[in-house]
Amino acid sequence: MMRWLALILFLTLHPTLALAQDTGPDGPAFDAMLSRMNSAVATSNDDEIYATLNSGIRDARETGQLTPGWSIFYAMLTDLARLQKDNPAYALQLAEDGLALVARADGTQDEVGWALMVSKAYALADLGRYAEAVEVGRQALPLFRGTYGDEAADEFAGYVNQWERGELGDFNRSALDIAQERITRAEQAYMANEFGRTIELAQSARLPGIAGAGEAGVRVRGMNFRAENLVGQAQFQLGRQRDACGSLLSALRHVAAPWDGSTRISWHLPPESPADRQLFYMHMSRLSACASHLGQPDLANAALLEAEALANRPDQKADAMTSRASLLAQSGDWEGAHDLLQEAVDVARTSGNPLIIDATRFYAALVAVKTAALRGVTAPTEALAEAAEVILRQTEPPLGHVFVLRETAETLLGIGETTAALEFSERSVNMLRSFLDTSTDSQFGTDQARAGMSNAVETFLSAAHRTAEARGAAHCPAAKYRHCVIEE
Repeated sequence: MMRWLALILFLTLHPTLALAQDTGPDGPAFDAMLSRMNSAVATSNDDEIYATLNSGIRDARETGQLTPGWSIFYAMLTDLARLQKDNPAYALQLAEDGLALVARADGTQDEVGWALMVSKAYALADLGRYAEAVEVGRQALPLFRGTYGDEAADEFAGYVNQWERGELGDFNRSALDIAQERITRAEQAYMANEFGRTIELAQSARLPGIAGAGEAGVRVRGMNFRAENLVGQAQFQLGRQRDACGSLLSALRHVAAPWDGSTRISWHLPPESPADRQLFYMHMSRLSACASHLGQPDLANAALLEAEALANRPDQKADAMTSRASLLAQSGDWEGAHDLLQEAVDVARTSGNPLIIDATRFYAALVAVKTAALRGVTAPTEALAEAAEVILRQTEPPLGHVFVLRETAETLLGIGETTAALEFSERSVNMLRSFLDTSTDSQFGTDQARAGMSNAVETFLSAAHRTAEARGAAHCPAAKYRHCVIEE
């Protein structure tokens, strides 16, 4: 009985509501919604009922047609959001919005009001806000007892007593456990390169804050940091650097004092365990890369300083040195970047981690080719191709196969090695096409990946055009197009 109080109430009140539609104050929109709900309830399909309620309430709110009678639909959606969709935060919002409608009804919706209060109490308990849950639950108890009798009321009172002891009842599910499950699934999606799905899952894992420094409050802040960190990481992978920077900076507010890069970070939750240091290191390192992409060198440098302070393992230090070399190159100090990367290779070797060693060697080879003219030496293109192929033979390299193919192609194209650039760029286009053909990511993620494919195609067309031009086989119109169709 405790599970579907609002649905039971709806079925109890339904005859009265149906008869009241012609003359009642709720209007034709309510009448249409009642008809839709009769059909949805008849299906006994929770998903159908949820979708009908969600869309109906949204449409009525947008068109200004909400009346006190709609509170019954809010009560039903509140239960479904919490029990079916595992979203107690949304359930709490719905309960409060429904109670605001009840308050406008001059006592005519009191039965719906207590149902909403019961649902609100459950949602508060799910969210770990036990004191508030107890207060709301005990306010609702007298009306609950008057409608459903002593047995059901005593059962509900027992749950309220459990909340008072800081325990969840049989019909509760911890929002922290739900958030942890979604973060785990988001991490799995990220590792599978399903970045759109990563964003969806991580965003749904965020929780309302809990005041204070108790264990629950600390866990909520930690969960929210991990969720927003995943959103930012995925946005970066999709080429949405501005959004990524915003998400990564926003995530910091959960674990540190407000920070804009002008001072050193003051952590609320100091990273003590190796796992926490790795998480915070990756966060600040990505924020640095993101700011660098957006042409914000001061923020990029400040974030990298924080990452370097967290780097206490050889693999982290080598990675930080690679990031520092990237900032040096962007400032014009290519020779400094080259020298630092050569040192980073030596540091990476001490890690004993083949993936880190190979990734660092690849970056060093890239910059060695780009700086060959400055250093007055022959560009080591074979070494770059070899370093790339080593990573391309790995199953799940940290850098990603498409990234390695694209960077290699663009670097070779930049020094006029068009034939080799054409080979690597064609492989990158084919790999991206294969990924899109078999993608299980969300529609948003797939669309973003398809848009990001334009860079790979652009590099391929450039390499193909220059290769054909060198053979005298390119036929281009007047220079109104950047590239042209190639005939061979």
